[in-house]
Amino acid sequence: MKIDNKGGYVRFFRSFLEWEWWDDINTFRLFSYLLLSVAFTPYQYKGKKYPAGTLITTLSELSQKTGLSPQSTRTSLKKLEKTKEILKKSTNEKTLITIVKWRSFQSVEGAEQQTTNKRLTNEQQTNNKPPYEEFKNVRNNTLSKQTRGRAREEEKSAFGKFDNVYLTLPEWAELLRVCGLEKATDYVERLSCRIANGYDYLNHFATIVDWFRRDHPMEIDMSKVV
Repeated sequence: MKIDNKGGYVRFFRSFLEWEWWDDINTFRLFSYLLLSVAFTPYQYKGKKYPAGTLITTLSELSQKTGLSPQSTRTSLKKLEKTKEILKKSTNEKTLITIVKWRSFQSVEGAEQQTTNKRLTNEQQTNNKPPYEEFKNVRNNTLSKQTRGRAREEEKSAFGKFDNVYLTLPEWAELLRVCGLEKATDYVERLSCRIANGYDYLNHFATIVDWFRRDHPMEIDMSKVV
């Protein structure tokens, strides 16, 4: 199959020649595959929304697509995590991979050409809403489930310095989409430290949402807060 200009593109910088994994063939191949495979616009998977720059996959799928052995794939993923190129969170079935600096590689022009005017309009309307409104539906759904008890632990992944903040992949994706990587990570680390110091929280996602609401009081219509 020949290479053509269909399907969009990502920016590929000359600085890759100086990148620490440039001469690591397996890791470079894997990262290149991830750059070309993550979503360039927000998307929905099994009824849940995920942000651009993420990929839902499995170890075996990554191994098959890159031609690397499962062990080599696992090793390269660990290297990319260590140097903060990616974030990886897994459940029993799937793994959510996030390219940390995705916006640097994003093909803006390609995304615009492949996106309909309707999607752009919807996205603009969403962006004009206060950040808390982005959380509203997910937060309400989460709170409504509290009466049924805590979610099964195997459905959640451990986050934070002490691996004691439990979020589902859709919840983490929602935090990334609305807060951005830096703020989302800061909230998670703050919660992780408080839990390690003996504080107890019934629902970790709802707690972070409430913190976000308090930190942005001028951006929230309090008449709509439950």
